[in-house]
Amino acid sequence: MIWLRDLNRSDKRWYALKDVTTLRFSPNPDMLSKEKKKRRREIVKSIRAHEHAQAEAGRSLDKRVLRELLAHLERSVFVRLENGQPAVLCDHTLKHTKKFLQDLGVWQDELVEWLGEYGGYCDCEVAYNVFEYWTPERLAE
Repeated sequence: MIWLRDLNRSDKRWYALKDVTTLRFSPNPDMLSKEKKKRRREIVKSIRAHEHAQAEAGRSLDKRVLRELLAHLERSVFVRLENGQPAVLCDHTLKHTKKFLQDLGVWQDELVEWLGEYGGYCDCEVAYNVFEYWTPERLAE
């Protein structure tokens, strides 16, 4: 039996070729069993939990401070113009982040590296990238 995939279909199912004119649906011969799929999901879940535990251990700022930083950046970097249009006021530095953390007394030069690990090289990237990982759910106490 010859197996082929119809790449023009959105579901990308595998078909067994009986003859040149007839295609019938048949499961992918390489399809994993339910037990294997479940085991793979468990492995992925375990890897993600381990990575998150490492991220928690390496987190340089308290969760409360990170929540406050996000709120501060939303107020100072993301604004609405007089015509109601949203705007990003980022000068591509960490000016707002650094000032806010200095005012709290928690700024350290090592934070630049830590923020950079999450793609936060300027204020808008801190808001977009750092808080893409450190979501409000992860920052909940």
